[in-house]
Amino acid sequence: MKYWLLTITSIVCLTIFSIGCKNSQKTTQTEEQFMKDKIIVLIKEGFQPRKLEAVFEDYELKTHGQMSRTENRFIMVYNINKIKPEEMLEKLRNAKIVIEAAFAPITKLDK
Repeated sequence: MKYWLLTITSIVCLTIFSIGCKNSQKTTQTEEQFMKDKIIVLIKEGFQPRKLEAVFEDYELKTHGQMSRTENRFIMVYNINKIKPEEMLEKLRNAKIVIEAAFAPITKLDK
């Protein structure tokens, strides 16, 4: 009798624990959101972001800050009313001096 009681209790506890873990995983996993007016750009060595600013001056592209000196990575901002975010990202990705470009993720500090 004690054996069955221990077995049933163990199964119930494991089931509750398993369901609890699955529910907590769903609440902690959030879809990453991006700031469409800020683009992180990795520029080839030897080039400065001023070159990109000059090429994309029609969209008011400006350097917002440098993220990494060792990688030559910058945050760029632009006038979102002059070009769609996806188009701006694609133009930057196709620029000859750009290695990679991506929208900046929203952080807790941005909220």
